[in-house]
Amino acid sequence: EGLFPPEDDIDDTLEKVVKSEQRMLPWEKVAGISSVFAVIVVLTLLKGGSGFQPLHVTCGSVEYWCMTLATIPVVMLAFIVVRSQLIKEYHKKEEIGYVYAQGDVRWNEKATVVYPGICAFAGLFAGMFGIGGGIVKGPLMLEMNVLPEVS
Repeated sequence: EGLFPPEDDIDDTLEKVVKSEQRMLPWEKVAGISSVFAVIVVLTLLKGGSGFQPLHVTCGSVEYWCMTLATIPVVMLAFIVVRSQLIKEYHKKEEIGYVYAQGDVRWNEKATVVYPGICAFAGLFAGMFGIGGGIVKGPLMLEMNVLPEVS
């Protein structure tokens, strides 16, 4: 009885973390990403376009801009949920002494803000200027100690 969990608890937790890391297709994460994608597609379709106006929203109207900007809270909510999950997993790994493989990203408080922020910036520039987002994200991933073969 001290500050650290019993050895058996650490072994069980480590085994669970390793099994989770080995899963090729984590369905709950796929479902989360698919849900965000579906909400954004529905918002885009409801705005309408040439020849298709389900809600009769006029381009440039207040309703149009409200529907356009409604994607921001959806994406921000997804960011907050995923960030908190990554930080929770990071602290669990640190607590049990998880040994990271070479090139693994440590999703701590800083990395969960810096990387998505720079990726959003890269996406903005990719859309505005027609450059590939990989031009920015490749060097960023190298800076995060991701193996060159992976980045």
